Amino acid sequence: MNSANIEGSVLSVLRYPVKSMMGEELSFVEPPRKGHPKPPVWIMLPHGTNITSDQHNANAVLSRYFESS
Repeated sequence: MNSANIEGSVLSVLRYPVKSMMGEELSFVEPPRKGHPKPPVWIMLPHGTNITSDQHNANAVLSRYFESS
């Protein structure tokens, strides 16, 4: 597919794990570009902390969160 055929793009994806609850956004920090490495993604933890997958302490933050839950 070439760029002449592109009519739009996805800006964000929302997931609703429980229909009656608020959704969560599943999205890249910036739109992916063909021929470039995939950009980092946002990781939004239930208690309100937002980190990115390329953040230097992302593994430690996730480990602390999952060890305490």
